[in-house]
Amino acid sequence: MKILYIFLLSNLTVWSQSDVPLTLRDQFNGSYGYIIIGNTLNEFDNRFDNPPPPCQVLTQSSAILNLMPNQNVVKAFLYWSGVENGNSNPVVTLNGNNYTASNTCVSFPENNLMVKYFGSLVDVTSQVIATGNGIYNLSNFDLNPYLGNYCGGGVQYAGWHILVIYNDATLPNNQLNIYDGLNVVSTYFNNGITPLTISNLNVVDSQNAAITFVAYNGSSNLFANESITFNGSTLSNALNPLNNPFNGTNSFTGSTTNWNQDIDTFDITNFVNIGDTQATINFNSSFYRFIQTLVTSIRSELPDVTVQINQITGQQTCNNRDLVVNYTVANTNSNADLPSNVPVSFYANNILLQTVNTTASVAIGGSLSLQATITIPASIPNTFDLKVVVDNSSTGTSTVAESNENNNESVQSITLSGVTITPTFNTIPAFCSGATAPVLPTTSLNNISGTWSPATVNNTTGAMYTFTPTTGQCAANTTLTTIVTANITPTFNTIPAFCSGATAPVLPTTSLNNISGTWSPATVNNLIAGTYTFTPTTGQCATSITLTTIVT
Repeated sequence: MKILYIFLLSNLTVWSQSDVPLTLRDQFNGSYGYIIIGNTLNEFDNRFDNPPPPCQVLTQSSAILNLMPNQNVVKAFLYWSGVENGNSNPVVTLNGNNYTASNTCVSFPENNLMVKYFGSLVDVTSQVIATGNGIYNLSNFDLNPYLGNYCGGGVQYAGWHILVIYNDATLPNNQLNIYDGLNVVSTYFNNGITPLTISNLNVVDSQNAAITFVAYNGSSNLFANESITFNGSTLSNALNPLNNPFNGTNSFTGSTTNWNQDIDTFDITNFVNIGDTQATINFNSSFYRFIQTLVTSIRSELPDVTVQINQITGQQTCNNRDLVVNYTVANTNSNADLPSNVPVSFYANNILLQTVNTTASVAIGGSLSLQATITIPASIPNTFDLKVVVDNSSTGTSTVAESNENNNESVQSITLSGVTITPTFNTIPAFCSGATAPVLPTTSLNNISGTWSPATVNNTTGAMYTFTPTTGQCAANTTLTTIVTANITPTFNTIPAFCSGATAPVLPTTSLNNISGTWSPATVNNLIAGTYTFTPTTGQCATSITLTTIVT
């Protein structure tokens, strides 16, 4: 495992006095470079003038981005920092566009908690790509109402910067690491060395190796015990003396009046050797300095293996615990081929199930589509998390040095079909013999599909029908029974013979056995005999009958 150690002389105590250590924000492997633009909002060196300068900071300032035509922006982060906790300025404006911080760090360098500093950031890639070169103005950043606790000690500051990562085909393969936080550097604050460990260094060329940091509260007039060392060697350049690296300068613009903000780059070519697998960097200062951003650019070539679950099958099959997992192993953000025989481990609720090995090497930017069959033990519940981890042996250790060890997992929640479901259907209402038979549904109310036997309903006699679910649904057979009501014959008293012209009898609309209906014809002819048909009202399961009259 290749390791880079970055040591920051700072304190990591309880909330009474604490800072936010730098951690890896992003990493780029390939023909990438970077530039940082930004500006301070301080008008003076807080530690110089006598009498002290006014207790104020600007509310906006500008910086210029000037990339070459072959430098294409791939990522841009906007950072801003100052006194207090950031709640007073959750939204800032960049060239007219408002941004809310996606992340804010707060540091408390003193025990009284009255003095605190914040650092915020947001991704502005889309705006920088759309805007391109030109002036970038940060505004709507007013900390003046909160300076009262800071100006007396000359420790007030506010500033901002944009870190731009670009692709440049003329550059060699580099590894850019972006760290951010809000690390306090001070001998008064330090309780020891705070390491930052990353598994991503395999130096193949030391040329043009560099580090850049953005720091606040530096001064060229008040400093003590300041230094920056890399692998034990003290760094300096034309703008940053050995004993005063935090001095309000900007390596990208050459400014020496970047009051209380440093954007400093150091060439570390002479302090990096081919084959190095680790490095150390130490920041030292008696007075408070705040490190918000750190970028390292080193010719380090390593693969970066990732894994992605594509599809899992078998969990839908009733009481099946053998799953087929289709997954992809990739080597995308990398500077070197991924060798074959890389272990891939499968876990259910963090219990190791099995480990397999990749069967082929993977080129830079390439991938492998793979498949594995795994058996879920009975001790694992039906609902669990299936995790696939690449570059992870059966003992849980990494076997391949790679640029990023923190992106090797893919997790998916799985539910096995282990409980038998009973299909449910609406009861078939009773119907009359000979009526139109109901159609049996092939999908139950609880979404179980299947077939019926017999397939169609008999409309003359009652019967039982069995539903058989389609295989694989973990569902049981069920039955429905039909009730077919036999038809009733309505009964009426015989109509006595009557004389022609006499009053005709009235046909009753309800039979002696309580069947209602209508007659046709509806009235009796009192002159001649006739036949009259009684039709029962629908739904009574009754048949039609006739009555005949005799007219004398």
